[in-house]
Amino acid sequence: MPGSVVFAGASKVWGGGSAFYDRSAPSEVAGRAYLLTPDQLGDVAAQEMWREPGGPFALELAGLLPDVVEFHTMGPGRYETVVCLGELDGRPMYTVTHGTIADLAPVAPTASYLHWIATGLVEAHGWGIERVVDYLHAAPGVRLGWTPGALLSALDGGAGGGG
Repeated sequence: MPGSVVFAGASKVWGGGSAFYDRSAPSEVAGRAYLLTPDQLGDVAAQEMWREPGGPFALELAGLLPDVVEFHTMGPGRYETVVCLGELDGRPMYTVTHGTIADLAPVAPTASYLHWIATGLVEAHGWGIERVVDYLHAAPGVRLGWTPGALLSALDGGAGGGG
């Protein structure tokens, strides 16, 4: 899909930068789709921001989904902007991200976070580790803490092999 992954802010779970979707970037994002109900997406977004699943934020987000055509910002939080990514098999696709990506300073993500993302790229797209390294190293924030060689060393052995 069009856009980019940007690493910024501080992940409470992983340390380092968190991944955000920048819909305005002139590149392509590799993703993975999950079939969720609006309530489930609301719960996921709420949990990403340390809020109660099924609580007011989750319910508000779920209620917005049928009407979000491009994007809708609910507030200034990390994942308070809902973006419509188009359709897949006749069903709308959504993600949540930060509403003002341009205002965020890129921050290098941790090895454990990048490893988790790399594993998903290999599983979803069948990429070899070299392609994963190239893709991740191009994301804003990654170059602040990782050379391609260091990233390859950190990821190799668990995210898949080959090219």
